[in-house]
Amino acid sequence: MAGMVKFNRRAASALVTLLMAAPVLTIGVVGQAQEGDRVTAIAAPTMPLPNEAVSQGVTKCSFIAYGDTRGRRDGVAI
Repeated sequence: MAGMVKFNRRAASALVTLLMAAPVLTIGVVGQAQEGDRVTAIAAPTMPLPNEAVSQGVTKCSFIAYGDTRGRRDGVAI
């Protein structure tokens, strides 16, 4: 008899959970696509890197990291 009561509680719990979740699962959420950010491309360098034959004897190396973070909220929001 105790096993039967335990089963009924589980069944009731599952039924309540299903009934509470049913409206959420059946609501069709329709959203609009957002317009993409428009950015201006970075201009080409006025003095491009030399070709490999010209720089083959160079043994020094420097690395500069640059990230273009411009966006539509520049100067408006942080």
